[in-house]
Amino acid sequence: MKNENGSGMSGKVKSELWGTAAGLAVSLILTVLLSFIFVKSGSVPGSAAVPCAVGIVAEGAFVGGYVAAKIGRSTGMILGAICGLALFVVLFAAGAAVGSSIGVVSLLRLLLSVAAGALGGVVGVNQRRRRK
Repeated sequence: MKNENGSGMSGKVKSELWGTAAGLAVSLILTVLLSFIFVKSGSVPGSAAVPCAVGIVAEGAFVGGYVAAKIGRSTGMILGAICGLALFVVLFAAGAAVGSSIGVVSLLRLLLSVAAGALGGVVGVNQRRRRK
């Protein structure tokens, strides 16, 4: 069934897909940059990896929620939270594919990604559009 603009995808689904894609792109870029910094510095403590990974997931979820809310133009907190959840599911599945285990850090990533996505959604929906 087609919606009013002729496409077969609803606006909310489209905003979620674009938001999740943006969040994944940001997470990938930040992961590559951080890996480059870790390799170039030579000595990075192993305990720094987990907080950095959690921070990258939160930043990706924030951007994803922001993009989803900007496209959706309403219900920013809900769109952002769903986007954060979708981002977590994708990253968790990728981690599980390479043997990552479920633990307290996974729960922290879930909560943080949903909260950061919701916050990004609130910021995105409340930011004024530029006038031409």
